[in-house]
Amino acid sequence: LACFGAAGWNPTIVERPEVDTVHLVIVMDVSNSLQRAEGGWEAVRDRTVEWISNALSNMLSITPEQDQGTILTFGRTVRVLPTVPLVDLPNRISRMDNADLAPGDATQIAEALIEAGRVLGRSGGRGAILLISDGNQTALGAEEAAQDLAQRGIPIYVMPREGAAPALAIVAADLPR
Repeated sequence: LACFGAAGWNPTIVERPEVDTVHLVIVMDVSNSLQRAEGGWEAVRDRTVEWISNALSNMLSITPEQDQGTILTFGRTVRVLPTVPLVDLPNRISRMDNADLAPGDATQIAEALIEAGRVLGRSGGRGAILLISDGNQTALGAEEAAQDLAQRGIPIYVMPREGAAPALAIVAADLPR
């Protein structure tokens, strides 16, 4: 009788991957506001390399060789770079050049988070997202994308960066009534 009761809950067998891997997706804002910030893109890149290097050196004893990392750059669009071993991420970030950067004339945080979720979905294992941005988005939807990832159990860590003010702004307007 207990088996029939349990069957009523419609249980599902979930297979765990044989290897418990971790996949980190670094989502880097390369929009114009960050490229105009003090030190420009190079400063953001260098600080990211330093932070990732320190974090990985603290994890080396627990980071298996099969753990992976993927870098996404975003502005108006999202560019996904090839996946590399997690321990190689600092070196890959330090070698990034203009060809690796998405066009920067907008900030599509939502699209970048959605794509990061897709990358993690295809990788299997466990995953997390590191978002590096000034938070100045030009399209809506970032909160909803983050909530969707949280519901899927994907944590998002944020490394805030200070961006520059817009290149052009309206400071006053004299409009007819």
